[in-house]
Amino acid sequence: MAVVTLPNGATWDTSLSYQEQRDNTGSMAFINTIQADNTVVTNTTAGPDPRLLKPISKVWTDASYTGSNYIFTISYNYMNNHTYALQGTAKTFVIESK
Repeated sequence: MAVVTLPNGATWDTSLSYQEQRDNTGSMAFINTIQADNTVVTNTTAGPDPRLLKPISKVWTDASYTGSNYIFTISYNYMNNHTYALQGTAKTFVIESK
């Protein structure tokens, strides 16, 4: 694992989870830019009401840079398959080599 310099000059420690990152370098600002500048892909599943889908995840991918793709994901966790009650979310940021 390593500390990676992001295109905006911020740093990202690949040995730490999203929640453990320190945002004194501007890394969260870079992720906010990925969300603002790219189309979100929402993955869904059927809920208790078949007319109302439940989001499983939302994914933003920025492939505009040479060398790496930057992928931000929010995953949704529900109490069970028979409810829309959200138990929590998990956020991940992945730097993928091209």
